[in-house]
Amino acid sequence: MLPTLEERVATDILPRITGYLDKAGSSWQQVANVSCYLHRSQSADEMRALFRQAVPTWPPRFEIVFVDGYLLDGKLVEIEVTAERTA
Repeated sequence: MLPTLEERVATDILPRITGYLDKAGSSWQQVANVSCYLHRSQSADEMRALFRQAVPTWPPRFEIVFVDGYLLDGKLVEIEVTAERTA
């Protein structure tokens, strides 16, 4: 059985991004842009709700773009984050 959007976003993707931000000397408070490439079969409202539950700060720019598919079967979302880094 393939993972749900909630399983992928809440327990895998966003925690990994949080770790990457920390390693880079940044945080969610320094994120300027989030782009979510969401599979067309999924709900934008659910994606927004999952993000709000998992991330402490809403970014200045948050976009959702629907896509038809990915190279990997079962992939539901790709999230790109742009953040500033502290010196």
